[in-house]
Amino acid sequence: MLLVFMPFYLLRIMGAGDVKLMSVVGMFFGATSAHWAQLAGVSLFVLAAGGLLALARMAVSRRAGAVAANLRLIFAGYSGRMLGLPAPAFDARLDSADHMPYALAIATGTCFYLVTKWAGWIQFP
Repeated sequence: MLLVFMPFYLLRIMGAGDVKLMSVVGMFFGATSAHWAQLAGVSLFVLAAGGLLALARMAVSRRAGAVAANLRLIFAGYSGRMLGLPAPAFDARLDSADHMPYALAIATGTCFYLVTKWAGWIQFP
């Protein structure tokens, strides 16, 4: 799980503590070949919870315009670098529109995954 979320840290999307917390969640579910579907499932639930919480935070703080401008800057930088063109630089520490503690998304997504699994709404082999 640490290797799955390490690119998010390297791209400065997630903090190191959040990546370590996700690795603990991964250890909780196990790392055998039979558990890979569960790890993928809980990861998707966490990412969905993070997206919903980010949208809610943008709506409450009224920073959607700044977030959209930052996303344009980030994607322009990545696409420019891939094409070998000069690209704008984005520094998440300086240019960030807002910061969100992702531990809340990790806890929410993991708990919701466990509830849906316990209720029988999702089945894994």
